[in-house]
Amino acid sequence: ADRFGVCPYHMNERVDAVCLTCHVFLCHLCGLVGSHSGVEFENHRVVSTVEAMEMAHTPGPDEQSVDADRRRLLVTQVQDRHDMLVQAQGNFDAVKEKLDTVLQRAFARIDAVQNR
Repeated sequence: ADRFGVCPYHMNERVDAVCLTCHVFLCHLCGLVGSHSGVEFENHRVVSTVEAMEMAHTPGPDEQSVDADRRRLLVTQVQDRHDMLVQAQGNFDAVKEKLDTVLQRAFARIDAVQNR
């Protein structure tokens, strides 16, 4: 199963860029050793996910070639994914904090039992 915001090729890396030529999300490793590392991709336009979102909100010279409905859909999808990623990161941080607390208590109990 795909995990949202995680590179499908580098499972421990977060997506942080978009190839505007291929319309795919990339992590920082994709351009070094992954799907976009070959010479055939060197002329592709890759931007950060933040820049892609800003571009989607800013009218530019290419806007005439982009259907307005498609543009709105893409903006909505990128914003939704961004919101989901922020929420997932917050959930991860909260769970990690709780696990750290439980582990600290468990180690304290182990120490107490060993010192009896």
